[in-house]
Amino acid sequence: MRRLIFPLVCVLGMSAGLLPGAIGAVAAVTPASASTVAANVNDVSCSAPGACTAVGDYVNSSGEFVPLAMRWNGTAWERQVAPAGGTTATFLFAVSCPSAAYCLAVGQNETPGTLPSPTPFAEQWNGTRWSILPGLPRASTGFLYGVSCLSPRSCEVVGDKAAALLAARWNGKSWAMQAVSLPTSGATEGDLSAISCSSVTHCAAVGADGTTDSAYPIVAAWNGKSWTTATAPLPKGAANPPEVVLSAVSCGSASSCTALGSSTAAGNATYYSASGSGTRWQNAPVIAPKGATGPALNGISCVAGTAAWCMGVGLYSADGKTLALAERWNGWAWSLTAAPASSTLPATGLLGVSCRARTTCQAVGGQGAGLPLTFAEGWNGKSWAIEPTPQPPAGIKSRGTWRPWSGRPSWSPAVSN
Repeated sequence: MRRLIFPLVCVLGMSAGLLPGAIGAVAAVTPASASTVAANVNDVSCSAPGACTAVGDYVNSSGEFVPLAMRWNGTAWERQVAPAGGTTATFLFAVSCPSAAYCLAVGQNETPGTLPSPTPFAEQWNGTRWSILPGLPRASTGFLYGVSCLSPRSCEVVGDKAAALLAARWNGKSWAMQAVSLPTSGATEGDLSAISCSSVTHCAAVGADGTTDSAYPIVAAWNGKSWTTATAPLPKGAANPPEVVLSAVSCGSASSCTALGSSTAAGNATYYSASGSGTRWQNAPVIAPKGATGPALNGISCVAGTAAWCMGVGLYSADGKTLALAERWNGWAWSLTAAPASSTLPATGLLGVSCRARTTCQAVGGQGAGLPLTFAEGWNGKSWAIEPTPQPPAGIKSRGTWRPWSGRPSWSPAVSN
C-alpha cells in the first residue's frame, strides 16, 4: 500500500523517532539541549483540564522504536513507561481518555516475523499502568490510526487491514470487527485515519481510498449498528486524478464535525478543512500567518456540546524557521491564535491537541534541529504558553535507514512505504 505522510520529523529537518518499558515510571524534565534521543509525540487526549495523556514513540538504547507516553497533571508533564509489542518497532499514533483512570492508545507493531507488514497494536492505561490488549481478530496485518472512547467499555478504533478500511469496537474485554466498505467507484485500497464519537450512536471517521494513481477523501458515519461511507467533496485546486486525504476529525456534537485534510498537486501539498456530519460535508481553506509558506494543520479538537468551536494545530515555515501553528474554527472560518515557538531551537511544530473547554487546551508535538524532542503548549482561553516536557532516556540517533512516521499517517498514491 502506498502512503503520503506529512511527518513532523521531515518538516522540521529532524532524524527519526523513539522507546519501550515497564510501568508508571516518572522521568525528570530534561533540558531540550541535553537530549540525545529522537522522540515523536503524536497525539494527546484530556479527560479533564488536569488529566491529559500524550503518546508517540522513541528509539531506545538498543535501537528499537518503542512507545512513548506522558501525563499532564495540571501543573507538569511526567513520563510514563508503556510496554512495546515487538522486538523491532512499536508506534503509537492516537490516544483517547474518557476518564482520568482510563486511556486507550493505538498504533502498529513490527517484529522480525511480521516485516514488512506490521500488525495493529493497542494498549490501555488503567490509572496505574499500561498493558497491551489482545490483537484484533482477522487482522494479522494492518495499522490502527484513530481511536475514540466514550467509556472504558466503549471504544471505536479505525485504520486499515490488508489495504482495506478497518473499524472495530473494544468493549473492555474483547474486540468486535465491523464491516466498512470503500465508497469510491473503482477504489482498490484505502484507510481510515481518524475517528471521533459523540455518542454510542454517532461516530465520524475520515480517511482516503483510491488506486495506485489516485486518492479520494472519504468520510464514514457510524449509527450504532453499521457504517455508511461516502466520498467527500474535493477541495479547490485538486489534481486530476486527485491526491487528496482527510487525516484528522473531531465532533462537538452529532450534527457538527470538523476534519482536516491535504491535497497534493504538482508535487505541492496544501491543507484544508471540511465540516459537516454523516456523509454531507463542505470545505474551507486553512489560513496562513503573514509571510508564511506551507501552513499545515495536523490535529484538531472540538469542544463537546458546542455547535462549532474547534482548535486546530500544526506548523508553518517563515523566515527560514519552522513554527508552531494554532487556529480556531467557529463553524464558518479559521482565525489565528499565536502559538509560541521554542526560544532555544529553530524548529517547533504541533501534531495533536485536546480541548476540554474554550479556555483549556493541551497541544503536543516536537521541537529541535537534528533530533526531534518532545514539546507541549497549553491554552488558557487567551494565549498559548510553552510547558516543559520530559525527554526519554538517552538512546541512539538513528537505526539504519529506517524513517519512522510522525503524526497520523494518511493514505495516498504519492509515496511508497
